[in-house]
Amino acid sequence: MGSFLRGVFSPQPQLNMFTDLGSGFSLRGRVAYDFPDSGLAESFILNGAIGQTVTDHSNTPFGDLTWYVAGTWREFQDGTDTTFVSITPGMRMHLSGNLFLLAGIEIPLRDSSQFFNEAFTVQLVKGF
Repeated sequence: MGSFLRGVFSPQPQLNMFTDLGSGFSLRGRVAYDFPDSGLAESFILNGAIGQTVTDHSNTPFGDLTWYVAGTWREFQDGTDTTFVSITPGMRMHLSGNLFLLAGIEIPLRDSSQFFNEAFTVQLVKGF
């Protein structure tokens, strides 16, 4: 996995965890590390989310319709007190076959002037 932060590509190895809590609820967690390729500070990332699936998988194009709220903590490894914290409300749905649509808005909770006010994410994801 990789990401673009401030226009710089950053390879990002990740460990993702997921558990089903029952009644459609699930917990998800992620531990990652960013390695920017252009002199920016590396960063350690923790992410956790809770969500609930409210439709059946077969109800395409709204199958597996899932709302979620995720929290992210990113600690930059440059010796400064630069920490990024955000929440992201979002949704996921099964469109057809193994194609999913994901969307969310990431809202910084700490000094957004260092990063951004909010970021919109829309992804088409092909499962395999």
